[in-house]
Amino acid sequence: MTRLTSFTRAPFMKSKRVDKALIIRKAYQLFREKGYSHTSMADIGQACGLLKGSIYYYFPSKEELMRQVLISDHEYMKSKVYALAYVDHLPYKERLNQVLEALESCFFDAPGGCLMANIGLESAQVVPGFTQVIRVFFEDWIAAFSHIFQSRYDQAEARSMAEQAVQEIEGAIMLSVLFQDNRFFLSTSQKVLSYLK
Repeated sequence: MTRLTSFTRAPFMKSKRVDKALIIRKAYQLFREKGYSHTSMADIGQACGLLKGSIYYYFPSKEELMRQVLISDHEYMKSKVYALAYVDHLPYKERLNQVLEALESCFFDAPGGCLMANIGLESAQVVPGFTQVIRVFFEDWIAAFSHIFQSRYDQAEARSMAEQAVQEIEGAIMLSVLFQDNRFFLSTSQKVLSYLK
């Protein structure tokens, strides 16, 4: 019997590392661009290089994956965007400007606009479990603006102005996405900055 001393094998292929964080990032992109209803688990699996069924190893349902995407988005915004409002050693107008610039980057560096607004409108009646996470996202955004506005106004007026600013910015994001023109967001940002004149 001849002993084989060498053999031919297929070239070594490094497997792509897939974990929950990667799945959340890929799902975030798809949910933001296509919405909750129009994104399938198969779409997410394909974006991650996994079979559809493999996603369920990490997340028991599409609803739970969406909830984790919303939580992740909120945590990112709290730590990277809203936190800028609380850097109290900086002048209040500078803080507001930094928050607005960070919001522009978050909402326009990739297609889709504001994930929270999109999913909130799409699924409020269909998947009420998302509503609380989305409310907290907006509440933290309002609180960040309110904190800045309290540099010039009393607490009640600052809160009212913050709510108005978030409403106006969300409307501007929608129009900017719809018309593919950031001027709506930029002009609204200037208006919000004028609250501190």
